[in-house]
Amino acid sequence: MHKLFKNKGIKKSPDDSWYLQMIFTDPGYQGKGLMSKLVREAFAHSPEGIFTLEATTPKSRDQYAHLGFELPTPIKFGRGKADGRGVTASGDDANGLEIWAMAKYPLEDHRN
Repeated sequence: MHKLFKNKGIKKSPDDSWYLQMIFTDPGYQGKGLMSKLVREAFAHSPEGIFTLEATTPKSRDQYAHLGFELPTPIKFGRGKADGRGVTASGDDANGLEIWAMAKYPLEDHRN
């Protein structure tokens, strides 16, 4: 995340941002906009804040992008040691687990 902030010219530390550690919706309630409503409420609570997270699936990455989180370069873990789920693997199956560090910045200048 530090590299993401540096590349964007942000002087603040990622430690000074709001961090979304975990959010999920019960399958019976998916598609009703509940996650979006909750995340937008957090944005309204801190309009000057920077929000960060790591998306762990392409679906969650795309959902967060829809909410205004920016898409940086993916981060690959466990290449040569784990499969795409993060489970120990070898050979051609050991392609590693990909995640995406993402950030949502305030509408104003965010480099200060």
